[in-house]
Amino acid sequence: MENGFSYQIREQTGGSVFDFDATAGSLMECPSLAAQLGEGTGPRNGVAHPAMPILFVVGELDSTVYALRISREGRLDPFEVVSCLPDNFIGFSRASAVVLSPDGARLHVSNRGHDSICTFDVVDRGRLASPRWSGSDGRTPRFACYNPEGTGLLITNEESDTIVSIPSGGSGPAVLVARTASPTCIAFRHAPRESSRSPLG
Repeated sequence: MENGFSYQIREQTGGSVFDFDATAGSLMECPSLAAQLGEGTGPRNGVAHPAMPILFVVGELDSTVYALRISREGRLDPFEVVSCLPDNFIGFSRASAVVLSPDGARLHVSNRGHDSICTFDVVDRGRLASPRWSGSDGRTPRFACYNPEGTGLLITNEESDTIVSIPSGGSGPAVLVARTASPTCIAFRHAPRESSRSPLG
């Protein structure tokens, strides 16, 4: 939610914008503010930068990341598109997860087929630079997120039944965290805080 607007990623049109009425709890689509992405992009997921008015959208079908600036009026304006795959890769691959580091300095995208995590540095008012790839040590890395400490990226390898971790910088070997059947998502449960009061009140 930015500037009172809600943003939705759509398979055909790219990015749609909805005006949010907090009083009524309702949404109204604003077609004039929407973004049109390239044909065959297949927008899948998006993530907003924590400090800049920028939305990053991953294209599932063409393995790209779009950077869109969010105007004061809520309009989405694409200003950069980059590939999540190495220039020399030939084969089938589909992009999936898109994750920003807690400080907004790095953007990560998972590649299903190339079976890797592509990491970009976020520089120059939201542009993406210095792409590098870490193997996911498994097949079909579908989901990714930071661990609660913000020190490493967790990846679910759906077809290898594993969850692995890679360093937050985006380089280094993947380390096995857990084995579980077809993992597609990770959710964290916060432990209840221990009461400072004595048992006698």
